[in-house]
Amino acid sequence: MFLAFSQIISGAPIDREALVRRHNVHSSSISTESPLTIGNGEFAFTADVTGLQTLNESYRSPPLQTMSHWGWHTVPARLAGVEPRQFVEQTVQVNGHVSHYPTNCTGQTALCDYLRANPHRLNLARVFLRGQSADLDASAIGDISQQLDLWTGTLRSNFSLSANGGWPNSGVPVAVVTAVHPTRDALALRVCSPLVAQGELSVGIAVPYGDTSFKGGSDWSRPSRHESSITSSGSCDPLPLMSHTLDNTTYHIRLRINSSDGACHSLVSAGRPHDYTLARQTAASPPPASMACLEATLEFDTEQLPSTSALTVGETLAACREHWPLTWQSGAAVEFSGSRASGATELERRVVLSQYIMMSQEAGSNPPQETGLMLNSWFGKFHLEMRWHHQMHFHLWDRGGMAERADPYFERARPLAQWHTAARQGFAGVRWPKMVAPPEHMSFEDGFQLFTGPSGAGPWLLWQQPHPIAFAEMSFRAAPHNATLHRYRQLIADTADFMADFVLASPADHRGCRPLGPPVFTAELESNGDIPATQTSNPTFEVTYWRFGLGMASRWWDRMQLPVPPGWTAAELALCPPAPQPYAPAHADVYFPYEHSSTFAPSGYATQLFSAVFAPTSLLNASVLEASLLQAVTELHALTDLPWCSDPPMYAMAAARLGLRNLAAELLVQPNGSTASKTSDYLPSGQCRMNTFLPTYTPGNGALLAAVAMLAGGGWDGDDGQPLPGLPRDGSWVVRAEGFAKAL
Repeated sequence: MFLAFSQIISGAPIDREALVRRHNVHSSSISTESPLTIGNGEFAFTADVTGLQTLNESYRSPPLQTMSHWGWHTVPARLAGVEPRQFVEQTVQVNGHVSHYPTNCTGQTALCDYLRANPHRLNLARVFLRGQSADLDASAIGDISQQLDLWTGTLRSNFSLSANGGWPNSGVPVAVVTAVHPTRDALALRVCSPLVAQGELSVGIAVPYGDTSFKGGSDWSRPSRHESSITSSGSCDPLPLMSHTLDNTTYHIRLRINSSDGACHSLVSAGRPHDYTLARQTAASPPPASMACLEATLEFDTEQLPSTSALTVGETLAACREHWPLTWQSGAAVEFSGSRASGATELERRVVLSQYIMMSQEAGSNPPQETGLMLNSWFGKFHLEMRWHHQMHFHLWDRGGMAERADPYFERARPLAQWHTAARQGFAGVRWPKMVAPPEHMSFEDGFQLFTGPSGAGPWLLWQQPHPIAFAEMSFRAAPHNATLHRYRQLIADTADFMADFVLASPADHRGCRPLGPPVFTAELESNGDIPATQTSNPTFEVTYWRFGLGMASRWWDRMQLPVPPGWTAAELALCPPAPQPYAPAHADVYFPYEHSSTFAPSGYATQLFSAVFAPTSLLNASVLEASLLQAVTELHALTDLPWCSDPPMYAMAAARLGLRNLAAELLVQPNGSTASKTSDYLPSGQCRMNTFLPTYTPGNGALLAAVAMLAGGGWDGDDGQPLPGLPRDGSWVVRAEGFAKAL
């Protein structure tokens, strides 16, 4: 349907190919802060302007890496000089209840650092152009013309090599095509140039050791720590196997090699450890040579894939041409062409590119990490409290199946999480962790199993807990069948059982209700001054979200015609409603992050407003919530450095639910350059850059997509049922939207 002003006008469906392709990414120069990533949701490859990872000395932040949801590594504890079993958790006694948290690193700093950094996600390989006579660096690259074709998920890179870079002739053309297979973790590349025929240009493959730094992935300084090898039938073998072992981690790369001029190539050592070349074995053609193409596919797996299954480049490109158009044609779409509203054109670009980023990097077998599959942050571990930002938009855009790919994680994590919840914290059900890797990688050589990464703050968080219930609810809305009810029954029971037990462990206060916590920290960690989590309770957002989650769990049992566990109902009704407080700058009562917070919005981060996004509820007073939002925006605009680029779209959703459409639109189109340090800027790649701390931050992309779905698409439960549920209806916004689901 066509939405303009407040009328619905029937019209032809959106031309999705035209919509997507008008936002293809084009590059004509080296932009080290905005490399391009291709992927299938489970596996991704980040490339420079050569279409490969040739200029990795220039591209530092973000780096050029090949990452997956399954590639993890742990440095053996004996090499780090620590014993994981010696880790001592902090013992907490609150209201007579004793529990243990991995929050105290005093006296065990080295062990804490080790357990935070291990396991860590791996850079599986560097795949790059290699020159016979000269190395390729930025000075050698000219005449750049690169395009990421979003409609087919294919990267095409054209450039020339100059004499300035040490090449004998200037202006020699090179054309590279790169793609990732949509259902297999395979990279396909085609390199075409006269230099290929001359034997001057080939492809290198190098594999690093795992890196334990915060944003690591590659450690090239420890060649003796790992082993790599080639299995080949001999010279000119087009189907070699490369194997890489790092301590207890082993994976393999099955190659298929071809050349357009009939020349044969072999995978051989480049003379340095863990560095290999697709070397031309056929005699080189003397210059001037005609154009020739070297093709190769590299399929990554923990198993040794048989040579008979090796993909060709043509098969991979054909699969991309089939898969990506079907993906774009599925689910929802929105376009803003024709809108007079400031920022509408840029918003459409951000929306299209954000969809591609999330589909190509964050639709895999585990919940995503903060920086997708471009680089590590927090050692590559994912943060379960951020899953709503990363993946709820898939449900709102009617692509819920992409989020559901990560659902099996919770079943895999359940045994360890359930044991820790009962044995270490003394509660029923399952408490979901905060900062983790896949559970199969959370065990150490001495038998110690890590529940969540140790931290002085993270283990106190509670807002990840209702997420599984909210995601299950969206899955049921898309497929309201008994099979869906039974599929998520155990997950909901585990989740709600812990929530109820945790709430009911706190005695009633002077109001006769039960506060949430202690111990607890809210979503941001700075608003309660020096008061420790063991003395903190009733964070505004978490209370409303937990009550909302417990209500959804009870309705799930009603659908299944089962008696609702009494504890769920008791906990839902017993939670103390957050109390407003006077705040002089707002000249009004507002909600603080906690009932007794010392700070309203530290660094502009007012988590109390998440209540209006995640948990629509009558528990809060709408006028007080509105005053809180207006004050938060005032303080946000006064900042020179936004803390998280997900904040503006989150506040936009809160504004929309409160009926503040003009403010919602202003926040939604937050322009680049809004802050002095250019945090929250959307790069040419579509990535949202925060700062040097995180050169990309995919929760910003995910929150943006969720906000657009709510404001311009399907709306939310309880909206007014009219078009443009969250945008101004003054004619400035001309929106075509189709296929959206309604938010909770």
